[in-house]
Amino acid sequence: MQAPLQAGSGVKRFCGALVLGVLAAIAGAGLYFAITALTGYELGLVAIVVGLLVGSAVRWGSQRRGGWLYQALAMFLTYSAIVTTYIPPLLTGIHHALDNRQRQETTATPSSVSNAVKTPSPDAPPPIQDARAPSLLSLAIGALFLYLLACATPFLGGLQNIMGLVIIGIGLYEAWKLNKRVSLRITGPYAIAAAPAPPSAP
Repeated sequence: MQAPLQAGSGVKRFCGALVLGVLAAIAGAGLYFAITALTGYELGLVAIVVGLLVGSAVRWGSQRRGGWLYQALAMFLTYSAIVTTYIPPLLTGIHHALDNRQRQETTATPSSVSNAVKTPSPDAPPPIQDARAPSLLSLAIGALFLYLLACATPFLGGLQNIMGLVIIGIGLYEAWKLNKRVSLRITGPYAIAAAPAPPSAP
């Protein structure tokens, strides 16, 4: 009974739990986003389903060992799967904000200045356009910024989003509970008392 809990490689188990947990988190985020897109509502109860899905996948990948490391992994992947669904609305909001800012700057610019900018001098050299693609570092920084902003989004609603925070907490608890450490205690042997003798006949 103790041998299966002590055999194998811890690194291999963690990698298996990580891979299966990430796949489950992607599936959970897709389910969350699909339900939101189809219904137009954010059903917070899906967060509990995501917690169960990710927690079960991490537990399966860790060969049912459990422990604080797998509990932290399951909770991190569950929360990431939930908040990742906030990134498309955030991108839409940032895009609208930039468009509104550019529209306001264009409206505030005088027509004479605008004409001067739009009509360059014939003797002036053509403007140099910076067509360089963004570097991998800038893309990584942008993705990290969006992820951190998405992680903070559930808390930005304050008390108005208290029920959503409670449901997310339940989902995280389910992921944590499924990956508790398996403890095996074997005690004994114990002496078994002899059966009492039957009463003698009168």
